[in-house]
Formats: sequence, C-alpha cells, structure tokens
Amino acid sequence: MKYLKLVALFTVFNTYAFGQVLDSDKTHYFDKYIEGVFKTIENPPVKCVNFLDELVQSNRIEDSVLNPCFSWIEKEIPKQIKFDILSYRPKEKLRAEAIKNQAIFGTCYLKDPDSKYYDTSYAELDLKLNKSTEEKSYIDNINSHCNTLHMMQLETDYILKEIRNKKAQRTMTTLSTGGAVIGSLAILILVAIPAAIIWLLSDGI
Repeated sequence: MKYLKLVALFTVFNTYAFGQVLDSDKTHYFDKYIEGVFKTIENPPVKCVNFLDELVQSNRIEDSVLNPCFSWIEKEIPKQIKFDILSYRPKEKLRAEAIKNQAIFGTCYLKDPDSKYYDTSYAELDLKLNKSTEEKSYIDNINSHCNTLHMMQLETDYILKEIRNKKAQRTMTTLSTGGAVIGSLAILILVAIPAAIIWLLSDGI
C-alpha cells in the first residue's frame, strides 16, 4: 500500500514538473531579455516606464516615446544576452550557439505573434497599402529595431571572446598575486636562514 502511494506521489510530482517545463517553453525566447532590461534598471527613462504595459494592451506607441525606448533597450540587451550565456557555465559556447540558432532574421518580440509584447498595430499597418508618412515612420522604426536586435543575437562570438578575455585577466591577476607572495616568502626564507645560522654560531662561540 505504501509502495502504491509513493508511485502515485511520484507521478503527480513528475506531471507537475513537466507542466512547469512546458510553461517555460511557451515563453518567447526574447521576452526574458526585454523583461530583464526593465527589471535590472532601477530608474528607466521616464518615457519608457509604461512601455511594456502599453505593448501588452496593444496600444500603439508614439514615435516620441518609441525612439528613445528603442535606443535604451538596444543599449541594454547585450548585457542580458551575456548574462544568459554566463548562466550556462561551463557550457557557455553551447548556449551562445543556441541563441544564434534561435534568431529569426528581421524578427523580434514586436513582430513575433508568440511574444506577449507582439505589436498588433505593426501587423495591421504593415498590410495597409496606402500608409501615411507617420505610419511609414512607425513601421520603419520597428523594422530597424528588430534588425538591430537580430544582429545582436548573431554577435554572441564577441560576447564569448569578452568572457574569455576577462577570465584570462583574472587568471593572470591571480597568478601575479600568487607569484608576488611566493617571491616575498622566498626572500624572507633566504634572509631568515642565514640570520638563524649566524645567531646559532655566535651563541655557540
């Protein structure tokens, strides 16, 4: 009877855990970066405070807000990608390759229906034949932003190189510090031993 209870409990646990995995897979691969940007910065630009909320509510954002927010996001995204890669230690290289493979040309959270920040305004305007100057500007800004983010995903090799360089610098610093300590000890020993011998001899005399 106890055995059956244990099997039942194990089955429930695995079903729950599997459900959690499925839920995490539903998250758009780029959403976590965007959310990470807003969570890690204590004081985002004033115009960008409600940026994600506006997207979730499918509100079209004005260019006066869109442009500074895009610039800010583009500046912060590489840090999020780097954090993602580092979180997979010691398999940084595999994670960097996976990020590159996930990248879809010219597509980002605003243009991908799987993202919760999918911009329905963009989709509607993109299909519109006779766009106003303002509408064309809106479309161009989003296309430019998505292309920039796409290129960042393809540049994970540079991030890996930066990680390796910093690791090498830390190693060199550790070695130089260790070398200095060993050198100091060696000098101390070389000075102390003759001094001790002289003291012993003089004592004997």
